[in-house]
Amino acid sequence: MSGSPQEQRGTGTPPRLVATRGLPASGKTTFARTLQPSVVRVNRDDLRRMLHGERLFTQWAEAQVTRAQRAQVEALLRGRVSVCVDDTNLRARTLRDWARLAADCGAEFEVHDFTDVPLAECLRRDAARPAADRVGEEAIRRLHDRFLANRPLPLPVPEVATGDPARRRPDPAGPPEIVLVDIDGTVALNVAEGDF
Repeated sequence: MSGSPQEQRGTGTPPRLVATRGLPASGKTTFARTLQPSVVRVNRDDLRRMLHGERLFTQWAEAQVTRAQRAQVEALLRGRVSVCVDDTNLRARTLRDWARLAADCGAEFEVHDFTDVPLAECLRRDAARPAADRVGEEAIRRLHDRFLANRPLPLPVPEVATGDPARRRPDPAGPPEIVLVDIDGTVALNVAEGDF
């Protein structure tokens, strides 16, 4: 299959981590599907259904989804496979985390922004989805108010500073200096028998 993820390995071309950003129903997944099969989609909604059979949105379930998504993306990037995370990714911290992971894996990082899709259009598209796939007007409005309302769009992409390679300090010439504080006397020499 031309452009398949398997063909990227060994080409010397670094993998890509593509992150979409926008409200639900703004076109992120439709865009991500145009990248397939040369880019693998790793989507939180798909993982929610795969892991729990439905979208639970509980704290423990979302923590599992986050761990599973990060593990999948990291494994694919380390295997030299390009990935698209087609989620809302509205928090700047989330995009910074993805950018750091891409840098750690030697991948290129890019953001495709859908934050300028009008709220009314996102609400219309969501209402047209099958009931099981709808996010709902209230949730979409809440995301809009929290992350997009009264801000210049598209949102700025957060920058990630990459550090220098780690350097090991030379071993000190003598033993390390230490300070021992024994507040309750458990380390102190106790010559008398009994309590301190």
